[in-house]
Formats: sequence, C-alpha cells, structure tokens
Amino acid sequence: MLASLSTMMGGPTRAIPLDRAQSIVIGSAKVLACEKVPLGASMGRTVREDVVSGSAFPACDLSAMDGYSVAASDVAGASGANPVRLRMVGTVRAGEAPRGRIERGECYEIMTGAALPEGADTVVPQEAVKVEDGSISIGAPCTAGDFVRRRGGVLAAGEKIALEGRRASPQVLALLDAIGVSEVSVTKRPRVAVIATGDELASGEAPPDRFHIRPSNLTMLAALVSAAGCVVGEARRSRDSERQLAERFDACARCDAVVVSGGVAGGKFDLVKSALGRAGAAIRFEDVLMSPGKRTVFATKGDTSFFCLPGNPFAALVSFQAIALPGISTLLGLKDPLPRTFCMRLAASIDAGRTEDGWTRFVPGRITGSMEVEPIKMRATGDIVSLAETTCLIRLDPDQSTASTGDLVSIWTVPEGVAS
Repeated sequence: MLASLSTMMGGPTRAIPLDRAQSIVIGSAKVLACEKVPLGASMGRTVREDVVSGSAFPACDLSAMDGYSVAASDVAGASGANPVRLRMVGTVRAGEAPRGRIERGECYEIMTGAALPEGADTVVPQEAVKVEDGSISIGAPCTAGDFVRRRGGVLAAGEKIALEGRRASPQVLALLDAIGVSEVSVTKRPRVAVIATGDELASGEAPPDRFHIRPSNLTMLAALVSAAGCVVGEARRSRDSERQLAERFDACARCDAVVVSGGVAGGKFDLVKSALGRAGAAIRFEDVLMSPGKRTVFATKGDTSFFCLPGNPFAALVSFQAIALPGISTLLGLKDPLPRTFCMRLAASIDAGRTEDGWTRFVPGRITGSMEVEPIKMRATGDIVSLAETTCLIRLDPDQSTASTGDLVSIWTVPEGVAS
C-alpha cells in the first residue's frame, strides 16, 4: 500500500538523483557563440580563448625595493668589520631608462619598479646601507638577483595563459591589461525569460487584496538570472491556464532558456507540464531526489531549455542553484558549470528529518563573522524573511540527514547582489 501511494504521489519511483539531473541539463545545453568586446566591458563575462603573451613580463630587470643597485661581485667580501664602500653615480626612478652603466666600485640609487642599470645584478635595500658623502657602505655580501624582478620572471614572450572557460574577474582584467590585451573574446550573453505562474499572483502596482500575493519569485529569479551573467529577455506572470502558459512558452522559444516558477506540484491547477507538451517541448525529467525542490521539471524545445521550478520561494532558490544554474553556466561556456562547493564548520546542529535513499537535502544558512555556517530555521512555508537572511545553502549528501555542531559540511554560496 505504501509503495503504491508513493507512486501515486510522484515519489522516488519516478524521481532521479540530483547528479543525474545535473548531467542531463549540462548535456542538453550548447555553449553559445563568442563575441569580441573591449577589455573594460568584459567584467564577469566568460573568456572563450587562451591568451598568448606577446612579450616578456616584466620587460626588463626591475628593482623590487627602494635601495641601491650594485654588482654582487663588488660586495662579495663585505662584512660588519670590513664594509665595502661604493660611490653613487646617479638615481633611477620608476619609468625612466638608466642613463649609464655602473663600473667597478659604483652604484645607483634606485626606486621600486625602476630598471636596473647595465652592470648591476643586485639591489641592496636602503635600510641595509649607510649613506655619507655621496657613497654608501655595505656591511654584508649579496647574492646576484637579490630583490630583483627578473625580465620574463612572470611571463615569457610567447607563453600561453589558460583563461578559456573562466570568468573575467577584476584580477583577470588586470592580467590582460598588463600584457596589452584591449579586446576579449567572450560568450554572448544568454537571453533568458522568467515566468511566474499562479492565479494568486497580483498584477499591476496596486496593493493586492488578502487573497493575492505580489509575484516576488519573479523578482528573485530575474535577479538570479541577471547575476548569472544573462540578459533577462522578459519577466512575466501567467494565470493557471494551460493555453496562456503554452502561449508564453511559444513566445519564449527564441530565448536560450526559460525559468518558470510554480505550477509543477501535480495539483489540479498545476498545468506547466501539460502546457510544455502543448507548446511542443519535450520533458527530460520531472522529479529530482532533493528536498526542497523535488518537483523540478526540465524540458527542451530545439535549443531552448525550460527550467520549471517549485513555487515555494526557498525551493525555487534551491532548484535554480542546483538545476537551472548549471544549465545556464554551460550556455556561458564556463569550464566547470556545477555550483562551487566549499566546506565550513557548523555553528549549530542540523536535523533535516529522515530521508530516503538517494536524496540530497538543502538547509538555508548564513556565514558568520567567525567563518562558520549557521543553519537558519524557517518559520513556515514561504518564509521570505529567513530567505532574505540566507547567504548560502548547506548541502547534506544523499542518506545524510543530521550534522552536529563543529562538523564540516558542504555549502553553496548564493548571490548577495552586484551593484549596477
């Protein structure tokens, strides 16, 4: 009796493990085409080619300290009792060419980042010398190369830098600028539509009556799509109508992906699956062994992916991060499209309840100032206050339902906003 009831309710007999669902999503998505953009416009985009350095970096031997450039052979016998005295013959500032070479018994005052004069192979920090009457005294020997940034020490001319499939972070932009790259080949931004379903969703700006709610999932999912690096093609609500949903899906077929909230639970007015069929989309899976987010539907029509998520706000967030984001990351050409997993210690214990074989559980969490993760207890279904406090998802692997204070647990971070 229990087995038949589970089947009637769309239980584990129809659901697939999370890693299998992610494999299907990633395998169904095609990396979008590239475009060239100016370096300054590439922030956050996916770099689509490795880069070759056209010249050595640094381009010449540079001083790593403020001090004095010398030949190491001149001070090989220096000691505290028998310091070596060198005559200063000039100063080299960063950004200028040395005006001469040093001969035996000479040195140049040199600034950090300045080019070493010919004949010098070492820099002595200014704290290690005594200066008097245009000369310096050095009381210890030096090794050739001390405090010198060697020519090509960072990059040799013609060296390849592996950047394909990585986000253009501020650090990557600094690297590209340093080696003279002015244009970057990046993936075109996916165009993603967002649809929130439900007759209970209010329309317009007027405050809803007590029987309706504002379409906050629409706002959240559109923001998540944007944070992932996509263009929100449109963000609309739909009534619980198979015809209207199918029309919405048809209109979105020119998008690269569609993210849908609600209408997947299997009730009388949950019509997303039938509307997908009416629109000509093929359902690839419709239940995933994860909680929350079990009722997640993935479908395709041509090259368009449909990610149909639960209407519960936290479940929608989980399903987006676990299912939709890997698909979108594949479209973007990211080298590793799966969510990045970190390990942190728990600030409080978790009991997620008994789980069946193969289930992955997610608990909302916040990262504390002491770099621990604190589980957040949801007050009720649809707790938007706790949702707003969530900065990460604590992932309990299949067959794990409890974790104790101090245990290492896996977490996925969630976007906390990017200034526009």
